[in-house]
Amino acid sequence: MTRLAILGMCVVLGAAMVTEMGGLSMAMGAFLAGVVLSESTFRHQLEADVEPFRGILLGLFFLGVGMALDLRIIAANVGLILVSVTAFVKLKMVAIYGVARLFRAAAESERVHAANHLLALQRVETTVVNLDAAIENEAFQFEELYPAYMDIARNQREEAALEAMHRAMAVERIHEVLFGRAKEAVKDGRDLAITAIWVCPVEAIMPFSGVSR
Repeated sequence: MTRLAILGMCVVLGAAMVTEMGGLSMAMGAFLAGVVLSESTFRHQLEADVEPFRGILLGLFFLGVGMALDLRIIAANVGLILVSVTAFVKLKMVAIYGVARLFRAAAESERVHAANHLLALQRVETTVVNLDAAIENEAFQFEELYPAYMDIARNQREEAALEAMHRAMAVERIHEVLFGRAKEAVKDGRDLAITAIWVCPVEAIMPFSGVSR
C-alpha cells in the first residue's frame, strides 16, 4: 500500500471520528471523506491502491449494516417490506428494459456505420497500411489534438482535465512507438513477439513483456 493510500485512509478515519464526536454517525463522516477524495486529483491512484482490498471492505460494510438491523422491526412489517421490494424490483425492471433497448439500438447503429464505412472503402487494407494509419493517428493526437485541448483546459483552469490529458498525450507517444515496432515486425514477415500485456489502471500505459526490439 502506497503512502497516498495510507493518507487517504487516515483522512477517512479522521472524518469518521470527527462526525462521531459531533453526534453524527461514523459512516456519515467516512462517506463525506470519500466524496472529497473522489473529486481530488489523486482519485485514480487511490482507486488503484484500494482495488485489492475492495472486496474485503465491501464485505465489512455489508456485515456492519446487517448487524445493525433490528429483526423485530422487520418481523413486524414483513408484509410492507415484501410489497415495497416487489414494487421496486418491477419498477427497476421497466427502467432497465428501456435502457437496454437504447444500448441495443446504439450498438446496431454502430454496426451499420461500420458496414457503410467498409462499403465506402471497397476493400480491407493490409496490416502494414492499417499500422501506418494507426501510427499517423497516434502522432496526430499527441502533436495536435491533445495540445489544443490542453490549451483550452489551461485557459479554463481545469487542473484535473489538464493532468488527465497530459498523461494521455504521453501514453499516445508510447502507442506510436509500439505500433512502429509492430509494423517493422510485419514487414519482416513475422508477428510481434509478446508474452504478456499489462494496462496501468491509472496511466493506461501498455507495457509489454517479451517485445522484440
